Amino acid sequence: YYTAKQLFACLLDTILLVFGVTIFSAVMVRWLTVTQNRLLLKKHNQRVASSPVENKNEASVIPPEQDIDPYRMSLQTRRLIRAFMVLAMIVGIWLIWNQMLPALRIFNRIELWKTTVADITVSITLTNLALAIIIILMTVVAARNILGLLEIMILQRLPFDRGVRFAVVTLTRYVIVIIGAILAFGEIGIGWSKVQWLVAAITVGLGFGLQEIFANFISGLIMLFEQPMRVGDIVTVGDISGKVTRIRIRATTIQKWDRKELVVPNKEFITGRLINWTLTDTVLRMAFNVGIAYGSDTALTEKVLLQVARENPKVLRDPPPIVIFKAFGSSALEFELRLYIPDLDSYLEIWHQVNCAIDAAFRKAGIEIAFPQQDIHVRSIQYPIPVDMKKDGGK
Repeated sequence: YYTAKQLFACLLDTILLVFGVTIFSAVMVRWLTVTQNRLLLKKHNQRVASSPVENKNEASVIPPEQDIDPYRMSLQTRRLIRAFMVLAMIVGIWLIWNQMLPALRIFNRIELWKTTVADITVSITLTNLALAIIIILMTVVAARNILGLLEIMILQRLPFDRGVRFAVVTLTRYVIVIIGAILAFGEIGIGWSKVQWLVAAITVGLGFGLQEIFANFISGLIMLFEQPMRVGDIVTVGDISGKVTRIRIRATTIQKWDRKELVVPNKEFITGRLINWTLTDTVLRMAFNVGIAYGSDTALTEKVLLQVARENPKVLRDPPPIVIFKAFGSSALEFELRLYIPDLDSYLEIWHQVNCAIDAAFRKAGIEIAFPQQDIHVRSIQYPIPVDMKKDGGK
């Protein structure tokens, strides 16, 4: 009777555990679905708000947030929740049936090795090894999918841009990996006191042999904290220009304008000269140099250039475009049109449109675009130079 009563209690606890885990999993999936729909709606509203309309041509307009993929965030969060639900189920069943089924404790009797912890000899069993493996697996799952959970639960509610969110997620992954490694090694009896001298020796050896890798690693940490650039920024380092697509622990990936991806060591961004075109402001100034023939109307030229800049819908009204009469050149009167654009993505398009518009406007206004001219004075020939002048047709 007593055994039957205990078995019934364990069975009831198991049913309640399965029911509770199932209900909690369903609630979390429902919450993820609602959150995903909310993110999709927010993303759609941002796309509509960032469409080119007339009242958006102001430098004070705040650019839309960097794109967040709600599907990927939801998928990562589902994986993480599913993994922890399975872990909770296994641990719960183990705790419920451990006392009733002594056979489950047989793993505690299989001794693998002995170790000393705080001057006390401890036996490492197969149970400890299994727990260490489980901790490692859960650490890998958490490190890979923590981005979705952090983004949905915390980061989307905070006023952080994508660069700050990326730094938070990366540092969180480092912390998870470090904690998981400490717990896993501690479970099999490998504590810091046993490996500190080995770690110190390896660190010194690697410091000499792999100093470049260590320099890139430290540079990556500095970049995460100082944030001289973020994912999505337009940068120039050395002779390389492009968009930052990925910042890793050793190197950063930059996508050039021809869609090629270059992997640049992090050390280059810290020790070299870095130009970030979008660090604090995405507004960019463009300059168009135009030379007109001597004798042209300078006031009309200034008016035409300003009109060309104002008629382009992608040119900002504030700061306003300006025209500068720069110099009296050797063959032309040199003007410069300066205008401002909202971001670097439309740089080439605006460059083409404005140049074509200047050429068409000058033709319509009768303003001659100068070309290089040079006068030649011949003084070394004492005899007259014959000149053969013919009309059309050779006559």
